[in-house]
Amino acid sequence: MSKRRPIALNDLSFIEKASSSDISDQALEQLAKKPISSSTQEIYAGRLGIFEAWASRNDWRSFPTTPEVVQRFVVFEAGRGLALSTVRTSVCAIGHFHRDEGYRDPTESERVRNTLQNIARVSDPPSRISKPVRREKFVRMIRALRGAPENGMEAGDTGKPPSVRTEANRLRGIRDRALLLIVFGGALRRSEGAGIKCAHVSFEDRGLKLLIPGSKGDQVREGQRVCIRRAESEELCPAQALQRWLREASINEGPIFRPVPPSGNIPSSTRGPICGATVNDAVKRAAAAAGFTPDEVSAHSLRYGHLITAAEEGASLANLQRHARHSDPQTTARYIQEANRMSTTTSQHLEL
Repeated sequence: MSKRRPIALNDLSFIEKASSSDISDQALEQLAKKPISSSTQEIYAGRLGIFEAWASRNDWRSFPTTPEVVQRFVVFEAGRGLALSTVRTSVCAIGHFHRDEGYRDPTESERVRNTLQNIARVSDPPSRISKPVRREKFVRMIRALRGAPENGMEAGDTGKPPSVRTEANRLRGIRDRALLLIVFGGALRRSEGAGIKCAHVSFEDRGLKLLIPGSKGDQVREGQRVCIRRAESEELCPAQALQRWLREASINEGPIFRPVPPSGNIPSSTRGPICGATVNDAVKRAAAAAGFTPDEVSAHSLRYGHLITAAEEGASLANLQRHARHSDPQTTARYIQEANRMSTTTSQHLEL
């Protein structure tokens, strides 16, 4: 069943150009609704499409629908072995589009809520989570990457002109070093690291300042600032690594972290930045190069590892929350609890 989708209000210039009487009723209705990010909107649209196709196959009405139909869909998705988080996302999508169109939300019923809770009780718990990368492990990963600074050249350089492939690998190593040092030093989310632009960075004597124009913790895009201190060692200094990448790749405007093709020719700013998956791949490459299991780490491992390492070294809850840009201090507190788990375990009193 086709239906009207919410209009995207990415360009709000009409607000300045028109009087209130010139703005359409549809635009006003959209402005009055609770905003969600474009990425969440895309995810919701995808899950809703799956729900609509399933309902059509079973001759049930998908929009507006009933709590009973939503319940059946929840059971169907859980029966397919989907993660509980995915099932919940489907429920959120169905509810969002119903509310957005002015219909009663069928997902708010006790029937749907109880069904989700009962499925959660019998579902298998997650079998694997990304492990935090603490400082010691992170240093080994950085040192294992290509492009290590050694008199301005890669270690092992014979002095001969490098092949195209070798040059591309060297540039990718320099990029990945800068990327990982910035993500780890800033405790950034992978999308935040991938989207950094030259205009977002300010170098200073003591380090660098980053502007994060919009992220998961800043849905209204007020902008958040992150400071990263310089390191005494050149090989571990985020500021120097980033400056080297900008110099080697001849980047002075637009996206900072860009794809490195096999030709070694860094694309222009019009090509756009790397995606979050590229950040994940860079972390896994570094882990593999250092002899670690790539499947155990992800881009979040760097953010996770930063917070745990800093907590173990005595960083306060307030400073950790500020640096991580968590809106809820309880989120930050969980990292501190994890960092202190071994020292607070009561098994230490058993004299085993």
